[in-house]
Amino acid sequence: MLKKYCLLLAAAFLAGTALAAENAADGFMKELLTKTGRTAGICSLPRSGGALVLALASNSSLLVHAMATEETGLSLLRKTASEAGLLGSRIYVEKGNPSKLPFADNYIDFLLIADLGSGDLTSLQPKEILRALAPYNGVFAAGRLKTEQPDALLTKEKLLVWAKSFSGCEASVEETAYGLFAYIRKGPLKNGDDWSHFYHNAEGDCFSKDTALKFPLALQWLGKPYLESNFNSSVVASGRLFTVRSSPLFTVKGLPVELVARSAHNGSYLWKKELPADYGTFSPNIAASAKYCIIFKGSSALLLDAETGKEKKEVFFDAS
Repeated sequence: MLKKYCLLLAAAFLAGTALAAENAADGFMKELLTKTGRTAGICSLPRSGGALVLALASNSSLLVHAMATEETGLSLLRKTASEAGLLGSRIYVEKGNPSKLPFADNYIDFLLIADLGSGDLTSLQPKEILRALAPYNGVFAAGRLKTEQPDALLTKEKLLVWAKSFSGCEASVEETAYGLFAYIRKGPLKNGDDWSHFYHNAEGDCFSKDTALKFPLALQWLGKPYLESNFNSSVVASGRLFTVRSSPLFTVKGLPVELVARSAHNGSYLWKKELPADYGTFSPNIAASAKYCIIFKGSSALLLDAETGKEKKEVFFDAS
């Protein structure tokens, strides 16, 4: 009887520990997403347990890519994602490590390492991280959760020095109840240029100043629904691609006329907004900046948050 009681007590303790870890991961992820502003796009966790991976997928619209170096870790990640019904749809798992990231240049919107050790400050190369991180909006969050074994050599001062070694980035370090983390934001694409209006810019000069695009050219991404045409209006600003899908191809197939925001560097959806069926078929109708996507509606302009698509305000024009 005593043995049975001890077993039940041990099981309850383990269940409580697992629940506490899950709640901690959930709370940390909510804080992290608020801090970074990344809730959609593609995220990679080169080293992480299943609780963090699941918490990230559950609290955002991010497509989550997770890696582990050992088969045991891979099996656990796949098991966790599969039981949640997210493996192969929202969560993808493969073998690897942060020293060589399996992505095209300028591809990842959000990169997270939550078990950073003092040794990583010399072994993790900023050059490789920056190669894979998308410009303009890409964020690298690197630090150590308090649930990990303490690393006395990983101090706030050393972490800040390391974070500032990432050239051309904004870097900050913050310690909260969850742990010590550096936040590194990649800057704009060097020699890049936005195409923020139908005719390039507000002046309508139709000449891009971009010199970053060079031969040989390669395909960065290919995204569904593969139905684009000259009837659609697209603009690009600060790493985001905005498209009004008003092509007759969409109408014929019964697809909605909508404004779609994607990451310009990997094609992942950031948000969508349905529009009237006859909206902007034959005229320029949108513009964009780092902060807003602007929909022109005749006598007014609707300003949407460029990252989330939320309506911020409507500006009315004087008809006189």
